[in-house]
Amino acid sequence: MAERPIILGIVGDSAAGKTTLTRGIAQVLGEQNVVAICTDDYHRYDRKQRAEIGISALDPECNYLDIIEQHLQDLRNGKAI
Repeated sequence: MAERPIILGIVGDSAAGKTTLTRGIAQVLGEQNVVAICTDDYHRYDRKQRAEIGISALDPECNYLDIIEQHLQDLRNGKAI
């Protein structure tokens, strides 16, 4: 059976410790074995635009979910993103 990467999603409120936990996992597993993806990079609007529109970063319309999905599929299949 071919090896496939394990994808682990870490979610939580702002300042909940997601980044700290991710760094700890990378230390345990080895930095070379972990790829961290920040979903902030997939926001459709910046903070100012969100305030003007009246939505939060948690609103699905505020994010490029289709691109995130494609990138996760690519990573799962061993492709670079």
